[in-house]
Amino acid sequence: LGIERRFVHQRQSLTFGFNIRPAGDSTFRHPALTYYGERTSDGIDYLNLFPAADVTRANLFVFRDHRDPWVKALRERPRETLIDTLPGLVKAFGDFEVMDKVESWLTDITVAENCVKDGVVLIGDAYQTSCPAAGTGVSRLLTDVERLCKVHVPQWMASPGMAAAKIASFYGDPAKRAMDARGLHLADFRRRLTIENDLRWRAWRQLHFSRRRIMHGINRLSPSFAARLRGLSRPRLEAAT
Repeated sequence: LGIERRFVHQRQSLTFGFNIRPAGDSTFRHPALTYYGERTSDGIDYLNLFPAADVTRANLFVFRDHRDPWVKALRERPRETLIDTLPGLVKAFGDFEVMDKVESWLTDITVAENCVKDGVVLIGDAYQTSCPAAGTGVSRLLTDVERLCKVHVPQWMASPGMAAAKIASFYGDPAKRAMDARGLHLADFRRRLTIENDLRWRAWRQLHFSRRRIMHGINRLSPSFAARLRGLSRPRLEAAT
């Protein structure tokens, strides 16, 4: 088809996934937990722990070179490496055993080019890949599907043919473009927030985690009010007509 990919950021992030259980006869302190990296030098954005069937799933989001010896150590000795890198983890969540092999994924941020073709539409990661740490992949995909189903496909079907000129209207959709731009912005933001050490990003980290602590306190007092505040903080994507 002649569709090409433009690299926005090669080797953007590493994601690790594995299952854990409480060590010995102990139990975990929480059913789920998001634990953030303790030092910028570690390159860890966060560790997400949550129940999945009869185990606890661990997803670790990291901004490090895939050739780093630390990556090999995590694959070979996951428990010891995690405890050494995140010394407060056991106190916060409880001691654990890793049950299986550590899986890993290396993510490049790419955008499709030369993709306006007769009868072909790229959506979600097929058009623009997402940084797993930013968590925008599903929302971007759903936005693409919503715009196609509610706006573009009905317009396309109103006249014969599916020429590239029709397809181009989808890629130019304001709501889609805003979501794609937000995905790229958050991918860059999460990486810089995790690893950058200049004064600007130290200030951003202080602000970012202060807001999280405040929202956590509000959520404990009034979950419904906290949900409303989170809704206000999300960008509004106006539907194209």
